Amino acid sequence: MSLPAGPAVGRTDSLDVRGWFAPVSPGTEEVTLGGMVAADVHGKNHHVAGTFGEHVRSLRMRLADGRLIECSDEQERELFRATLGGMGLTGHVLEVTCQMTRVATPWIWQESEQVPNFETALERLAEAGREWPYTVCWNDLLSDGPRLGRGLLMKSRCAEPGASRTVAAGHAGGADEDREGRHPAHGC
Repeated sequence: MSLPAGPAVGRTDSLDVRGWFAPVSPGTEEVTLGGMVAADVHGKNHHVAGTFGEHVRSLRMRLADGRLIECSDEQERELFRATLGGMGLTGHVLEVTCQMTRVATPWIWQESEQVPNFETALERLAEAGREWPYTVCWNDLLSDGPRLGRGLLMKSRCAEPGASRTVAAGHAGGADEDREGRHPAHGC
């Protein structure tokens, strides 16, 4: 799918409503597709999908000398590879063609669990990563002793069609959670 590089992902024509989503997305919807290319971002599914650059097929760019150029693994390969993660130093990314992920609903199914310390957090994160495509753990690294690294492990996957869509008003992760623990998200 070819998309303009400029608009923030959270504002790009509601990809999730159309049934598509970026295969990798960072923790903010304020990033642009061009920014995702420049930083070669990773997401909560890095252990499954790698970085965004692995899903980019081609770029349309404006170079410093004013030329417009298409680059990919087949055409201008060195420029293409240098641009993925190149922090914008190779030129202005205008359009991104990438392999998108088909999603059935704009919802995710999420489970959270408290972890008592950093060692347990790492163990549970590794276990969760084998069964859940999206994982993240927020840890308290200011505690000391046996509570060092206590935190919250969150794991999620795309919700399937036919699930309840009754949602209370509020923000994702709080009051927007439906009765079955799902959140509306740009992740699925």
